[in-house]
Parts: sequence; structure tokens; C-alpha cells
Amino acid sequence: MKKGLLLMGVALLLTGCGGKELTKDEDIIKKDYTNKFECTRTEKMYNGNGEVTITKIYDFNKEGDKLLEYYEIATYTYTKDVDMNEEKSKYLEGCESGKEYGYINCKASVKDNVLTVSKEADLNHENNKEEASTMTKESIAKDYEEGETYTCK
Repeated sequence: MKKGLLLMGVALLLTGCGGKELTKDEDIIKKDYTNKFECTRTEKMYNGNGEVTITKIYDFNKEGDKLLEYYEIATYTYTKDVDMNEEKSKYLEGCESGKEYGYINCKASVKDNVLTVSKEADLNHENNKEEASTMTKESIAKDYEEGETYTCK
């Protein structure tokens, strides 16, 4: 389970996604969920130009035994001047390659020195279906509990 969770997260970060239009990033965070589980981590960017905060949002049924939705939001806060439109374009190009990995939504937005990329996994896609069908709120909470990278609520 932990390996699958890690692979899903890495694939989301590296490849992006494509498909139908998402609502605003704030709407994903503030929307009503049936049984939400959210984990966040913040780390320095690999190039030393700021930090990135990764938020993973899982929505389960009331019983917590079926995953209904999975979102990942990466917020890049730049400390040095960069062309934010160019950065946004790079991430949007990556969104197209995510289709083959099973992502139906990807959106990038820029405000001041902050780039936000939102992604949603297609839980019925062949790359996600098996993992999503066995994931429970209890199992995902246990996986995160064993790690030290994310803070969950």
C-alpha cells in the first residue's frame, strides 16, 4: 500500500495530468467532502528558489472503506525572480503527459510569486483502479503515520 501511495504521488508530481476543467484551487480545498483525510508537507525546492507545499486530499465514503476522490495540490512559492508565465507553461505541458497515467484534471494558476498546480486522479483508470479499490481511510492513515514527511488531519 505504501509503495502504491508513493508511486501515485510521485507520478502526480512529475507528470501532471490532463482532461476536464477543474474549479478554482480554493474550491477543491473548501468543498464539502464525505469523509476527508488531508496530508501536507513543505520542503525546499530542488533549485533553492523557494519552497513547495504538497497537499493530498482523499475523500472516502462515510464508513471510510471506499476511496471516492483523490486530489493533489502543489503550491510553489518562489523567492527569486522567475518568469511565472514560463513556469506555469512548463507545468501545463506536463499535464498533457499525465493522461496516460490516469489523471482527469490538471490546472495551474499564478498569483504574484506563487504557482499552484491542482491534480485529480481518475480512480477508474487502469493505473489507479487496483490501488484505489483497496485503499481505506484507516490504511492510508496508517501509511502516513509510519512516515515522517507529512502532517495529516
